[in-house]
Amino acid sequence: MVKENVSKKGKALRKLSKPRKDGKPKKDERWKSPQKIRDVLGMSSTGTPFPDKVIAKVLSEEDQEVHKFFQRKTQATLADLIMDTPINTVENKRLFMRAFLLFIQKCFLLATFSANVTPRAYPALFNVENTKQRNWALHVHNFLIE
Repeated sequence: MVKENVSKKGKALRKLSKPRKDGKPKKDERWKSPQKIRDVLGMSSTGTPFPDKVIAKVLSEEDQEVHKFFQRKTQATLADLIMDTPINTVENKRLFMRAFLLFIQKCFLLATFSANVTPRAYPALFNVENTKQRNWALHVHNFLIE
């Protein structure tokens, strides 16, 4: 039964990634809805949407420090941060969660050819305690249709 489910997801992903016959990109056609992404990747499509972008001027001082710390991080620096961060305090746990969320977005959900993390991933840095209540499918959908 698990193999059938994986097979269905694989077929759906292949179908979504097929180019048009004329070779032009069809992003708008491929990713018609966050529900399609939810079905393929099994992510949450309900809850609070992420903001479109982070405006540093309106962030609290603590959030501005977090934003500055994670700006221009690469996949390698995030991986090092994840591996080297002990989870012995609440602050370290938040640091680990932020680094892990950015790493997952950089590698899988919001992958780009750039070495740095896309700014579209930054809204996930704030309020990490509520990541399960976020609309991840819509977040990925908005990135893909841009």
